[in-house]
Amino acid sequence: MALPYGRAYIDTTGHGVIAFLPPDAPAPSASVSAEIADLHGDRLDHLMVAEERLSALPVLDGAWLLATIGTTPQSRGTGLGTALMKHGLTELDRAGHACWLDTSTERNLPLYQRFGFSVVDHITLDGGLSVWRMHRRAA
Repeated sequence: MALPYGRAYIDTTGHGVIAFLPPDAPAPSASVSAEIADLHGDRLDHLMVAEERLSALPVLDGAWLLATIGTTPQSRGTGLGTALMKHGLTELDRAGHACWLDTSTERNLPLYQRFGFSVVDHITLDGGLSVWRMHRRAA
């Protein structure tokens, strides 16, 4: 989804990626939706409930979604994630785009806060999973 509609950045070694989606990105195609459903298997119902609850949380007008950031296990702790985040957010800033994200990993909150994100809401889903919505205005 990020390649045709948003922005995606990968390092030269292929060990890390970050992807952003614009607010007007279309919904996934039927084939992509089917793949998502298959990947979630018997957890799909929980995902649908979570998506419904998350859709009620605030998002800055015109903000892009930080859809994913990740690194391979062997590159964790090397600064690759930080470099990807800096690069991606610099590009969004140049274009004047705010950004938002959801995280269910509490230990990631300080990391995102270092990049200018702030918590705007928090929910606890069925099963006890916590999710934080975070916003970042364009610099």
